[in-house]
Amino acid sequence: MKILRPSEIQKITGMSKATICRLMSNGTLPKVQLSVRTVGVSEDDLNAYLKNARVTPANVE
Repeated sequence: MKILRPSEIQKITGMSKATICRLMSNGTLPKVQLSVRTVGVSEDDLNAYLKNARVTPANVE
């Protein structure tokens, strides 16, 4: 299982870091606590969110 940091999620989705953090805070994207100040999201959880949200990744035309 690969853990993606918010900056990596931003590159994949085109979402702002604030939006990503909000989705993690409200539980829409389940966060993984990597350290005291570092969080991430599993790649599987992100893919499930993208599939259900019908969001097109930023790097795909």
